[in-house]
Amino acid sequence: MADPPDIALTAHPPGRQPVRAAPRPSPQDMARLLRPVAAGDHHAFRTLYGVLGVELADHLRDRVADPADVGPLLAETLLEVWWLARFHEQPGTDVRAWVRGIADRRLADRRRALPPATDRSPAEALAVRAVLDRCRDNELRAVLDGTASARWPRA
Repeated sequence: MADPPDIALTAHPPGRQPVRAAPRPSPQDMARLLRPVAAGDHHAFRTLYGVLGVELADHLRDRVADPADVGPLLAETLLEVWWLARFHEQPGTDVRAWVRGIADRRLADRRRALPPATDRSPAEALAVRAVLDRCRDNELRAVLDGTASARWPRA
């Protein structure tokens, strides 16, 4: 019986070697890599991107509704890493957690900047409107109507 084939991370073009899974760098290796990034070393930054890029993209992809948002969020996150690396180069820094935290903050910022969700069904919007129409307290109705209008615009 033949040995099982080596496992490749991705498909590869004909005539080229498959990309092989590299060992995951230790937290200490990641902290050592951040020091030259903090000093403005572009090569070290490319290496950091190579180590964290796919992992970070997967992290973001699991948290966004639209996959098209992953690329811009990844770019914004890595730009912030480049800017702030000099403040986080101390020994013991958990680089992965720090970068993930930046990505999560960027995602939260983006969500706050978006208009409220309008993914409600037409039937749900009609039900909300019917409740508002029956509301007798004008002040309460104005508050509810303002909130509902933002979430369930009139057709």
